[in-house]
Amino acid sequence: MASNQIVKVATFNARHGAGPFGLALNRHLVATCRTLDADILALQEVDQRVIRSWFVDQPALIGRRLGRQVATARAKRTPVGGRQCNAICARGPLTDVEIVPLPAGPHDEPRVVLLATVALPGAVLSVACTHLQHRGGAPAQLAAALDALATRPLPRIIAGDFNLGADVVEPELARRGYRPAETGPTFPVTNPRTRIDWIAVEGDLDVVRTSVPRPLISDHRPVVADLGVVVVEEP
Repeated sequence: MASNQIVKVATFNARHGAGPFGLALNRHLVATCRTLDADILALQEVDQRVIRSWFVDQPALIGRRLGRQVATARAKRTPVGGRQCNAICARGPLTDVEIVPLPAGPHDEPRVVLLATVALPGAVLSVACTHLQHRGGAPAQLAAALDALATRPLPRIIAGDFNLGADVVEPELARRGYRPAETGPTFPVTNPRTRIDWIAVEGDLDVVRTSVPRPLISDHRPVVADLGVVVVEEP
């Protein structure tokens, strides 16, 4: 017997919790993530032990306050210690965590894709979180991230700040059999004009509804997608 279940997925470039005046506000970061109420939350630009965000391990803080499991991947070190990272936060166990470096030119910042298996009641999902280069290498990085995720079982979800518009992202996703969560613009946070934050799915998943809510912090809007999952129940 089969039934439908909704899994809520969100992606958010949190900009280390920076508010409108550039000051990191960890309580607003947590409050924004709580409001998203996602079963799986992909985060970019969150800090671990950095002076600008009061030396807080932001992914660990979000995990504790929201009761989520957390996996992190270092994106880069900051000039005065600590590191900026990507993270996946989930209501269920995170296993098979892997960090895959993405291609970068000689003048590019290093970028990675964070992979994990997320086990939720009635669903086991392969998830990728990434933050791609804002320079010219982003299309190659998107292809490499999708290659890495292709080694994982279906169904698959990729989420993150791609720093690419629909003219590049949608043909690449379609070529790979992915379906994007359709949304409006996500950047900048006030009067957004461009869509660079994405969620896309492959396999037995349906995008039921989406939103791009206004957060308390950051210069990006999060993307939230309710995904329909077919759950096969024991007779």
